[in-house]
Parts: sequence; structure tokens; C-alpha cells
Amino acid sequence: MDFDPAAIEAPYYEEIIVDGRVTSVATLLPLCDGLVVCPDSETYASEKPQLVLYIRPSCPYCQKVTNFLSSQKKSIPTKDIGTDKNALNELIQKGGKRQVPCLMINGKPLYESNDIINWLKKHKGQY
Repeated sequence: MDFDPAAIEAPYYEEIIVDGRVTSVATLLPLCDGLVVCPDSETYASEKPQLVLYIRPSCPYCQKVTNFLSSQKKSIPTKDIGTDKNALNELIQKGGKRQVPCLMINGKPLYESNDIINWLKKHKGQY
């Protein structure tokens, strides 16, 4: 099984469905001959994922995510990388880059405001 180098930049999350219901969510990585579930990435539907949203308040894409959360009357822990150097260092250490918005899901980064909003919509009852 050959590793696809694009997988480093393109992990994504997918629901695992058994008997018509979501049993867990896992990080999937594309390989040259298919997909593989990352070890220790599975979160079971009965567990609440650990979420942290890294933002800069002046960032329009961050505002898009925070406005979505407000519209849904939801809140998740948020860290401002512009004023909190520890948050910036944490983001770079865990995510490998300083891009915001970044939603850490059980320690795994998810970037891009539309991808974050889609994930939040898909997992509305879990956080």
C-alpha cells in the first residue's frame, strides 16, 4: 500500500455507519489504492468530541465560523492566536501551520471555514 503524499494536506473526517446509524467518526487518509482510517482517530457517536476553535477576530473567515456558531446558539472553546502566544504555539505544534480558522477535533486540525461549518452542521448534536 503506497502512501499518497497529498494525504498530509488532505485528511478528512467521515462518519462510519453501521445498520443505518452513525457509530463513529474517523479521520480518513487517501492512499494510492484507497482510503485508510488513521489509528486512534475514531470517535464514537456516544462520545462528545474535544473541540477547540483557533481564530483571529479580525479574520473574515473566522468571523464566518463564529457567526455560524452564534446563529446556531452553539459555543465551543475558542483561542485567539493574535493575543495569546501560547495558543499560536499550540496551533503550530498541533496543526503544523498558523492558518485560521482551525477547528481542532480531538487534537486533529480541520482548516477552511466552509469545511469547519460543514463539519459542525454534520455533528450538530455532538457538541
